[in-house]
Amino acid sequence: MLLNFGGLLSGRFFLRHSKMKPNKETFAALAAEFNVVPVCAQLPADMETPVSCFAKLEADFADCFLLESAESVNHWGRYSFLGCNPKAVFTLNDYSSSLKFADGRAIPSVSREGLGPLEPLRKYLVSRRVAKIAGLPDFVGGAVGYFGYECANMFERLPAPKGGRVWDDARLALYDDLVIFDNLRHAAHIVACVHTDEYPNADAAYAAGVERVGRLVEIFKSARKPRKAEACPIELKSNMSREAFCAMVEAAKARMCAQGIEQWDDVYPAREDFERDVDRHELYIVSEDDRLMAVYVVSEECEEAYRTCAWEYENACVIHRLCVSPERQNEGIGKRVLDRIEEQLLEMGYDSVRLDVFSRNPYALRLYENNGY
Repeated sequence: MLLNFGGLLSGRFFLRHSKMKPNKETFAALAAEFNVVPVCAQLPADMETPVSCFAKLEADFADCFLLESAESVNHWGRYSFLGCNPKAVFTLNDYSSSLKFADGRAIPSVSREGLGPLEPLRKYLVSRRVAKIAGLPDFVGGAVGYFGYECANMFERLPAPKGGRVWDDARLALYDDLVIFDNLRHAAHIVACVHTDEYPNADAAYAAGVERVGRLVEIFKSARKPRKAEACPIELKSNMSREAFCAMVEAAKARMCAQGIEQWDDVYPAREDFERDVDRHELYIVSEDDRLMAVYVVSEECEEAYRTCAWEYENACVIHRLCVSPERQNEGIGKRVLDRIEEQLLEMGYDSVRLDVFSRNPYALRLYENNGY
C-alpha cells in the first residue's frame, strides 16, 4: 500500500559520470516553494534486478521494502520500487496510534472518533509539499505498509478477533530513500527526498541529499554480500514410538506370509533399512489419532534396472516400502496415500513418479493398476 506525500561517493567519479537532478540552483528555487525536494541520479540497470538490489539494501538497512511490478501477458508494470531507512513508522492498535520518528520524536494519539486514530499520519502527510522532478514517477517517497482487517473497527462494529495479537492492526513506514527501477528504459533512479525545513539553508539541504544519493549508489554498484548461514539447532521428535512402528512392520510381514506373498520377510526390510531412510529424511508415516495407518519412502535412489529403461520423464522420484497397517487395510487408505504421495512429489518439483512391485503381490498390483500405473 502506498500513500504518496506527493562525503560524496568517492565523490568525483560519481558526480562526473552521473548527472544529479536537480542542480543546486534549481534545488534552491524549489526549496523556496516546497518543503520536500527529491534529489536523484539515474544509473543503467542492465546488470541488476529489483530482487538483487533489495538483497543489497537489506544487508545494510533494516525495514526495507520491495514493491515489484505486476506482469501479465498484456500488461507489464513500468516501475518497481525499493525503499530503505524509513524516516518514521506509524502503528495503530485498537484506537491508539503512534507516529515514531527515527530521531526519537513520537506523536501518540488515542481517539474513538471515526478515523481519528489516523490523525497523526494524516497531519504529517498533509504538511509535506513535494516538488515534482521531471523524469520521475509520481511516487518518490511516502508511507508504505498495510491496514489490517481490524482497522474496520474505526467505522464498523466487528466481532473481536480470535487469539492474541501477532501484528499491529496497521503499520506504515515513511520512506525518503528509494531506488526506482524503470523497467521500460532499463534504468534505476536513485532518489533521496530532502525535507528542506529541517536544514538551516538550501545549500545544507542539497549537500545532505547528494550524500544520501551517493551512499545508495555505492550500495547499488557494490557486489552482493553473501548471507552468513546461522546455526539453527532443530530437535526432531517423532509422534510415533519405535515400538509401534516396528510392530506395524512385523504385522505386515506376518499378513504377507499368511497370504503366501514372499516379499517382506526376516531379511527385508531390516531395521537398518528404515534407520537409513530416517537419516536421509525420506521416511514418512501416516497416522490418525496417533495411530499408525501407513508408512512409505520416497527417494531418488533406484534399482540398477531402472537405469536401462527409456523413460519419458527424467526428473522422477521413486516410491519404496509403501505399507498400510494390516488393521486398516481394505479401507481405501492405500489409494489415499498414493494420491497424497503424487501431490507431495509435485510440490517437491518432480515431474513423474516411479515404482516397482513384486509380481506375486496381487493386492499391490491392483492398487497401482487402479491408480493408472
